[in-house]
Amino acid sequence: MRTFLHGLPVAALNKLSAAVLVAAAVAIPAQAAEPLTDSLILSFDSAELRAEKLPQILEIFPDLQTRNLKSLDTITVVTHAGAQPAETVIKRLDNLPGLSAYPDYRVSMSATPNDLLYPSLWGLNDASDNDINAPEAWDIQTGSADVVIGILDTGIDYNHSDLAANVWINPGEIAGNGIDDDNNGWVDDVYGIDPANN
Repeated sequence: MRTFLHGLPVAALNKLSAAVLVAAAVAIPAQAAEPLTDSLILSFDSAELRAEKLPQILEIFPDLQTRNLKSLDTITVVTHAGAQPAETVIKRLDNLPGLSAYPDYRVSMSATPNDLLYPSLWGLNDASDNDINAPEAWDIQTGSADVVIGILDTGIDYNHSDLAANVWINPGEIAGNGIDDDNNGWVDDVYGIDPANN
């Protein structure tokens, strides 16, 4: 499952809400996307200017049709079906005061990690599909601080850079005091227990 977001250039992002700004920053792909040939983004300096100027712009450019984004009162996405190339329309619109025009891009948000070792972790995503389909899962959910996962293994390096900020810490235990503070039968079980050696 992939979600799509209109690709706004950095100059337009300062006009968006914090939530949309985060979504746009996550969604911008590493490789350059091709602009959509039938869609443009108009970014106005204010909602009032948009209300005043948009009808005039649509009169000057009859081939433009609006696709309003209700939560973005200074941004309008327009479809362009005219004979003039989109680049020409953008240049003409950019000359109007208080307005910036941009090509529209369709970008795909993907939560695949940027870890240099990710390609060697075949169990997460393998060409022969002998894996746990991690990228498909990450496109749906990347986790929550409310979810605690127990690992049954010989251990983990809880100081590892990928884990340190996310490892569960037992709130009922005081590290290194030699006492079973939470009375669960395990002394100093701050990051879990080691039943094999304790």
